[in-house]
Amino acid sequence: MGTRGRVGERRSPPAERGPRPPRPLQPGPDSRKNQVSSAIGAAKLNGRFYTPLEVADAMLERVRWPAGGGSLLDPACGEGVFLEAALRKIARLRLSREDLDQVSLAGWDLDPEALREARRGLAATIAGYGLPMLLMPRLHHRDALETPILQPACVVGNPPYLESKRMPEALKARIRERFPAAATGAFDLYGAFVALTLEAEPEELSLLLPNRFLVTANAAALRRELQARYELEITDLSRERVFGDAAVYPVVIHGRRRKARARAAPEARSRDRREAVLPILPPPGPARELFRRLRDDETLPRLADALEIRWTVSFHRAGLRDAFVSPPEAGHPASPHARPFLGGQRFSGNREVEPCRIAWRGAHIDYDEARARAAKNPLPPLGLFEGPALVICQNARRLRCAVDTEGHVLKDTFLHGRPRGGGVRGLKWLALVLQSDLMHFFYEHLWGGTRKAGGHLHFLGRTLEGLPLPPGKPPAGVEALYRRIGEGDQAARARAEALVRAAYGVTATEEAALAAYPFPPPGA
Repeated sequence: MGTRGRVGERRSPPAERGPRPPRPLQPGPDSRKNQVSSAIGAAKLNGRFYTPLEVADAMLERVRWPAGGGSLLDPACGEGVFLEAALRKIARLRLSREDLDQVSLAGWDLDPEALREARRGLAATIAGYGLPMLLMPRLHHRDALETPILQPACVVGNPPYLESKRMPEALKARIRERFPAAATGAFDLYGAFVALTLEAEPEELSLLLPNRFLVTANAAALRRELQARYELEITDLSRERVFGDAAVYPVVIHGRRRKARARAAPEARSRDRREAVLPILPPPGPARELFRRLRDDETLPRLADALEIRWTVSFHRAGLRDAFVSPPEAGHPASPHARPFLGGQRFSGNREVEPCRIAWRGAHIDYDEARARAAKNPLPPLGLFEGPALVICQNARRLRCAVDTEGHVLKDTFLHGRPRGGGVRGLKWLALVLQSDLMHFFYEHLWGGTRKAGGHLHFLGRTLEGLPLPPGKPPAGVEALYRRIGEGDQAARARAEALVRAAYGVTATEEAALAAYPFPPPGA
């Protein structure tokens, strides 16, 4: 299992730092880092992940513990950054001796060197803050996945991350046997620690996890169980450089145990509910109420009612692209199967689709389905691309799409949306709705766990099909606004935004809340 030890910076004595007020959930310049290592070999981990002390401080400030007493446990404590943050919180609270007698701290880890460092550092923290030695955390060289937990008051920490494809078979088998809900699909080691926490049934939990935990299908069972047992709040740290250059986008999941087990939410048309997606809710107030209204109003049609979203052309083997795709400089191929191809140029990204505009760069694909089958790379039926369609970029800082009436074939950097009715005018209205600030606000909070690659959101059929649409027919003027937005007219974009918000019934109070929201620029 993964553990976290230090990266080698000098530890500042606690007496030099002194007790500090809680900080925002972001790393500071004097962070003491926590290194991921592993009993199965750190070399197997492609990167190390760090927990700045400031993040641990803020997570501990969020929990109620030590109020009410009880034990606090970090089941993968490494060198003890969360335990240090717990001691710092106790020092700030200046608890009475009677209250101190009611609390205890514990940490487990598989790395004996990390535990030795933790003992030295935590003893120095206790001495530096003048705390009684009875608060010295109980540190155990222990495999958390083999150890039952006796219901602590609070579980905190940053569980180790390790994808199942890089796990030893013995470890995968152990997780499947003990934590089957954490071992579906392409699972990760951190899921086993979430299952371990659920098994322990603490009054409160605060876990630092990758944002993908909020949305991936393989974690759906764990999310459903968390939602049933705990009142949850998610803090999004994906835009902060918490882990330096590591390709991890973290969130903090904070939960307080419900007094009674919640009923499962009724299944709705939107797949996000069936998968128990954890939203990153806006702060309490009009913005949160707007999000919930859009999410929960069952009278609103969903995108799946208007659009059939399909996957497009993929090349499954190196060299196949070159065998089927002609670059723009080659001109129109001689093949009778040649078709204009969006996304065909190597390293072209997805900029051939801009807001309300197709910008084809001239690549062609030889859409010879028989030849593709012979190459063991079947293509979708060519009829998929016939007729008007909405072309949606799969990855962008905010959703970009455009109506295609020319029958372009699409590389799998794009999704193909075939209308279920309404024709081109209906598609253009959909394009205005999906590219609006309002829909970005909604999508970013519901599917923020898809954020990756420098802050890009991920758009898939399953994440899009449950999006709420405004009721009724498209308003007047849609086609002119669509054309002008494609030409870069910002006034037209503002007018389209006003139409979208009116169609959803956004109130003046909700408008004021949206005015303070940091939207990415159109076309980002």
